[in-house]
Amino acid sequence: MFIQGSYGNDIFNLNKASSVDLGMGLNLPREVFEDHWTPENTNAKYPKITRTLTANMSSRFVEDGTYLRFKNIQLAYNLPVRDWGWKGFKSAQVYASGQNLITFTKYSWYDPEVNAYGGANSINQGIDYAIYPTNKSVTFGIRCGF
Repeated sequence: MFIQGSYGNDIFNLNKASSVDLGMGLNLPREVFEDHWTPENTNAKYPKITRTLTANMSSRFVEDGTYLRFKNIQLAYNLPVRDWGWKGFKSAQVYASGQNLITFTKYSWYDPEVNAYGGANSINQGIDYAIYPTNKSVTFGIRCGF
């Protein structure tokens, strides 16, 4: 089992900023549509929907990027081929392996393990914008020794 995590890092969720920027009122999350400012809803969570408002970046789009991820889990069973009398086999094993199956986080978007701009030495780390989440995969197999 391989477990990976990060504690205390912040992520600027540019995905959320761009979908909540309220520019032109297109493709809004349901939460924004149902809880934006109107004369009747002055205590709304989000500002007024308008076609002319430009996106205002603020700390409300900075989220806790702490996470714990089970990167690799493998279960294997060694078959007793010698007891079975299988000629030509020294060993046999069946296994199942899963990668990135479970992630514990409070981050609201797809994946807290992001870096949209730049590499490891970039000053633009911790920005999430249009990044594909880490893929999950399951592998089943048989290993045989002859």
